[in-house]
Amino acid sequence: MNNQFKHILLDSTHFQQIRHSLNSRTIGWDALVRSSEISKFDGETTKKLESRLLKNQKIDLPLDTALTALLHILETSNNLDVNKCVVNLLSQLLTLEPYNEQLVELISSKDTKDILSQLYEHTLNKSFPDEQFHLISAFTLVSLLLQFEDTDLTSKLLANRQFQSLFKSEHKDALYLAIRLLQELTVRKAYKQLVWSQEAFYLPVVFDSIFSLNENQTQQTNTNNLQIQLQYYALMIIWLLTFDPKITEAFTKQHLAHYLQLLRLVRSTIKEKVLRLSISIILNGINVSVKNHKSTVKNLILLGNAIPTLNQIMERKFLDDELKQDLATLKESLEAEYHELTSFDEYLAELNSKILLWSPVHQDEQFWLDNLDKFKESNWKLFVQLVDLLKEFVSEKRPSSVSLQILLNDIRKVMELDNDSIKKLGKDKLIIMQLLQHFDSKVKYEALKTTQVIVSNTFK
Repeated sequence: MNNQFKHILLDSTHFQQIRHSLNSRTIGWDALVRSSEISKFDGETTKKLESRLLKNQKIDLPLDTALTALLHILETSNNLDVNKCVVNLLSQLLTLEPYNEQLVELISSKDTKDILSQLYEHTLNKSFPDEQFHLISAFTLVSLLLQFEDTDLTSKLLANRQFQSLFKSEHKDALYLAIRLLQELTVRKAYKQLVWSQEAFYLPVVFDSIFSLNENQTQQTNTNNLQIQLQYYALMIIWLLTFDPKITEAFTKQHLAHYLQLLRLVRSTIKEKVLRLSISIILNGINVSVKNHKSTVKNLILLGNAIPTLNQIMERKFLDDELKQDLATLKESLEAEYHELTSFDEYLAELNSKILLWSPVHQDEQFWLDNLDKFKESNWKLFVQLVDLLKEFVSEKRPSSVSLQILLNDIRKVMELDNDSIKKLGKDKLIIMQLLQHFDSKVKYEALKTTQVIVSNTFK
């Protein structure tokens, strides 16, 4: 349990609007008791608690009594409006002083895991198709998970369909609240790895929140204030994750394209706080504690065009001394590595990242003459990597035409210099020949030239 109560979402207008909407609904507690839908004890206790909270009056009943009634209603009632009201009352108790600390102290004196588990099972594990209920339930659970460390329950929450549905919401307000809740969980060291374990689901949403902001809209205010805040807190999730070296190593490998996309963001954003977080994430990616930091530096330089981008950014005037220092540190790290780079480093950076560009090395005849032996090493390991990558791209639903062109070009360059490489193709020759039927004329042309080299050497 934390010594100090952790408040969340108090600045969210949308969250306050949901609460106001729920508070304005009248629940007939007496009628529910008469119909035996809830017990007399539960009805009278909840009615009294609701009345006191609505009137901003001091609660004059034991919190233990209130908690018992609220949990029992959630367990026994299938009435959506009743469930929403009860969870909202719990969320209010977790927001208002001094009840929030008193409630946490009460829960800590009991079987904490059991209470949290009950709350989860009877809120987000119910099948109510109601976004408001999911939001208010998620807020309540996350609030408690920040007070009481429970990795098992957090793991369940992150995999929960109702919780995940918030990240697919068509309403930006709801998505913003979901991102905020995920960000709060990511703050906790014990939960970072759990969030990362679900990265296949959450990171596409996070990336979309970061990079989908229309640059033309940033000059407007009302609608886009929410979008900018969404972008900022989505960035914060990545920033928090990248303080873990193992997560950062995986992140810069598995999501390299998005990592490099941060360079485009820092070039276009007019928000200093967005720039500051983006630069900090980039720096975390090349921290010496990260196993693959050297290759990440090379990728920033060769694939991300980082040095010209930084030079452009550093021409701006910034008030934040820490940001200025971070920019200087990043530039120094990149320039130190830049002087050691070779054209073959550039080539390997493209190949290993699978981000292929028509950079000069692909057409430079001297490059291929100088580096042919590197393709022959370890039984043509690098050449086989080219062929395997071609097969991988061909098998994709929408392969990049440019990538196919480049791979065909490079395979041909090696075969032209040493026809022993053709033997390594084996049945993969057929894949190259199949590309003669490709819809893209440039791919078809590269496939034709490569096939001609294969055929001409086959009949020598």
